[in-house]
Amino acid sequence: MLFHAVFGKRKVLARKPKPWRINLLLELAYQGWITIKPKILAKFEATCKDVKYRMLINLFDNVIPATLDVYAVLFRSGSFNEYVEMVFRIWTFALRWNHKNYNKAPLVFLSDIFYWQEKEHPMLEVVKMFLVNFNDYFVENFHSKIRANTSSGDSVDTIIKQACVLDTNKESPFKEMFHTKKRYPYKPSNLEYLANKTSLFLLDYFHQVFCYIKTVGNITDKSYGL
Repeated sequence: MLFHAVFGKRKVLARKPKPWRINLLLELAYQGWITIKPKILAKFEATCKDVKYRMLINLFDNVIPATLDVYAVLFRSGSFNEYVEMVFRIWTFALRWNHKNYNKAPLVFLSDIFYWQEKEHPMLEVVKMFLVNFNDYFVENFHSKIRANTSSGDSVDTIIKQACVLDTNKESPFKEMFHTKKRYPYKPSNLEYLANKTSLFLLDYFHQVFCYIKTVGNITDKSYGL
């Protein structure tokens, strides 16, 4: 709904969107929410316990900011305490949604941190000081390249040789000449316009939720004599 409301009904969202597209939608949703948040909270009563309303508030106030900030802001800035807190929150999300494939890694990280803290292990101070350096992106990225350039039937020696070739060519000037350089398709002015369209969509959506709550409340409040 959000994608078509912002980009047009004729636009097609892939089943598996590229990471930059997902990040764009999350950022637009968050920026749109920040703009209208005071008006929405003022419109709905603080004691409103409607499930749909509370799920939306949790989505925009907790889930989306955690997704956007955990790596791009907190990890890259080396904010250790805030990063640990955010990892714990993300672990609770995976636990709540029963995502077994995603709740193990955060739990292992937290277990190590709490163990080092309890034992006063020097490794804790190393992680605090050099958090940015504990990045497995390069390993995962290189592993993806190896998988893309090898097959399941290749021998160990073949995979090792292919890995060496990939490592040698990663900074090849000759290869760079034939690479197509991509630019981000949206300028700051375009992003501001899209964020405003997102705000309008969210306003309309919350209006529908508000009307639904009032309708259900009126039905519930009616009393019938016997």
